[in-house]
Amino acid sequence: MKIHDVFTVLLLLSALTACTANQIYSSLQDSAQDKCKNMSESDRATCLSRVSVGYDSYKTQREKTMGAAKN
Repeated sequence: MKIHDVFTVLLLLSALTACTANQIYSSLQDSAQDKCKNMSESDRATCLSRVSVGYDSYKTQREKTMGAAKN
């Protein structure tokens, strides 16, 4: 296999992994939001604001946290 082919395969695999991680996060977020909807009105707003973080924001915060843990 040529080096170009190796890089192409690695790029495709990383893209698929990122897509899958985003889909899993979205699914878990939907489930958490459903649980929030079953709470009382006062608790619901707090819960929804806590679980309504987009994947990109989550990923950025996670990377910061993981980077800080390595130092």
